[in-house]
Amino acid sequence: HFETSDEKINSLILDFTFVISYSLVVQFSKIKFSLAPFNVSAATFIIYHVIR
Repeated sequence: HFETSDEKINSLILDFTFVISYSLVVQFSKIKFSLAPFNVSAATFIIYHVIR
């Protein structure tokens, strides 16, 4: 089975899309993890002031 040029292009586009979406997810989770401590401390701060 020989691939037609269309099939090659389609698989290339799929690979490209997968790589881009994967790297976006990785970047996003990195950002979320780096912000997590800040969010937790901010929430604790707010709760502390609301309770008092």
